[in-house]
Amino acid sequence: MRILMIGENSFIGENFKNYSCYRTINVASLKTRTAEMIDYSQYDVILFLAAIVHRRNKIPYNVYKSINIDLPVKAASLARGSGVRQFIFMSSVSVYGNYKSKSIVFDERTPCSPITAYGRSKLEAEIKLNKLNTPDFSVSIIRSPLIYGEHVKGNMYDLIRLVDNFSLLPFADIRNHRSFIAAETLVEYIDRVIKIKAEGIYLATDPVPVSTTKLVELIAKYLNKKVLLFKLPGFLIKLSSLLKPDAFEKLFGSFVLDNSQTLQKLNFSPEMKIEESFRKMVETYMEMKTQKR
Repeated sequence: MRILMIGENSFIGENFKNYSCYRTINVASLKTRTAEMIDYSQYDVILFLAAIVHRRNKIPYNVYKSINIDLPVKAASLARGSGVRQFIFMSSVSVYGNYKSKSIVFDERTPCSPITAYGRSKLEAEIKLNKLNTPDFSVSIIRSPLIYGEHVKGNMYDLIRLVDNFSLLPFADIRNHRSFIAAETLVEYIDRVIKIKAEGIYLATDPVPVSTTKLVELIAKYLNKKVLLFKLPGFLIKLSSLLKPDAFEKLFGSFVLDNSQTLQKLNFSPEMKIEESFRKMVETYMEMKTQKR
């Protein structure tokens, strides 16, 4: 199986190269060349990882469109015309939109109503890519929540730094439930999608959601650090939800995925790797920290 990953130096891509059961994997960057410059004919599968993710600074939507929609659609069209058998697109649960209601469990059939430019661009790409699906060209879309693992970036990396730098944190007794996925587990999903040439939309997630309190405790455990957690007074929790609603939701809110339909369609049951993946994630964080000194 010959696989081309589009998206250089990506977190998912590095873990895919390390943990996939497939070993004939090449990487292409669209930063240095156009989609038309790639020879797709020598590959069986294209794994498209290139994207602009959430940015704190505002980016015009046409930039999201050009990279998150136009590029994957162009690459998929060229790949189909070159005889490639499968195109896998990494999407995101951001396509669901506002998920602040604790009573909602999201699955493959939940209506999408994205509220961010990133989420909108991912959903538009999904719609356009699905139109390219044929019996000879399978389009596979994988939606994932926040990914953690070796060489993690983004919000999870920020949380590790927070635990590493402070010994007193306001995360005691947070009884939320959030779905995440270990990078190694995500690779298992991708491998399975490739193996059975699965087409359509799939949700990739760890078997069980965890709380913010549990996340912090796991990070502290593998940092080998004693951290004292305390509970914020109710009025401060309310104030933080008003002043920083997005940050509050990520730390105190719930977000649960039910991917039983995906597991049934793939005839697949991922292993529980939360503890092992957190250990590896924190170890690589410490290695990078040591190298910067």
